[in-house]
Amino acid sequence: GLPNLSCSMLGVLLFTGYLTAKRIPLRERLTVGGLLLFLLIAYFSILSYLQGSEFRDNLCYDTAVNLQAQDVVMDGNLSIDGDRVSELGLVVTGMQGVERISANGMDATLERAALLHRILRVSRVNLNGATVLINPASQAYTERPPREKSGLIAAISPQTVQVDRVECKDATITLQLSSNEYSYTGARLSALPATRGQMDSWSIETTNGRMHTSLSFLKDCSVKGMHVQADLHNVDLTDCRLMLSPGEMGFKARYSLDSREWNAEMQVNKADVARILKEDWKKLLTGQLFGKMVMNGDGDGISLAEG
Repeated sequence: GLPNLSCSMLGVLLFTGYLTAKRIPLRERLTVGGLLLFLLIAYFSILSYLQGSEFRDNLCYDTAVNLQAQDVVMDGNLSIDGDRVSELGLVVTGMQGVERISANGMDATLERAALLHRILRVSRVNLNGATVLINPASQAYTERPPREKSGLIAAISPQTVQVDRVECKDATITLQLSSNEYSYTGARLSALPATRGQMDSWSIETTNGRMHTSLSFLKDCSVKGMHVQADLHNVDLTDCRLMLSPGEMGFKARYSLDSREWNAEMQVNKADVARILKEDWKKLLTGQLFGKMVMNGDGDGISLAEG
């Protein structure tokens, strides 16, 4: 906009005045001009590399190594316009406990100054939609070695990728356990790294959305909110609030991606008793449900349930 244009023009005028100032020694003017030219060439070389297919391939490969995923595919090269970065879509398959992640309509904000320090830092990523398929049977892919870079690519490619925040307008999360599926659709999702500058642990919050499952007790329920802490080894559902209309259910759980062991705690308040009754009993018995249950288990099923 106008502020950026004004600052750019002011910088050009000041630099031109510096180069033509006869009071400043010629050697000093040439040195400063050469350094600035070098920085400009380096900056635009990095931008050109970031928008090319070679960087896309290297980014997909390095991301797959870091996530221990079988494959990472981007629909096209990055498009960079100022500090705005856009990309059509991304698909990640074959991770520990996660079978597939796909995202579309990516629009991000890039901190360009960090590129000179060889850091690809994205302050915010906005997604139109994303789907996550969680499957405890999915295994990590650890046979891919890091890719070595050499020459000019090694000199200009970012050494670190940092993402400060991810927002998704329409997220779908599906949990697949044997022949049963539990889906959470239409959620608004926000994710932050648990530690700023690191990508191995995330804090995820969702709001709204609906739950879809074959369990009659959870039929037609909505999700008020959910908070998850996740890393490459554990997923902690620290708070989940399901609205049963009438009544509600609070839910907490912890799942180990390595051992496939899990534990869960749920508490029901003022739910309609009809949710647990067969059709021929619903006209004979009415009332509300209150209660608390604790369960433990592993990939083979439930080992303990009490409450």
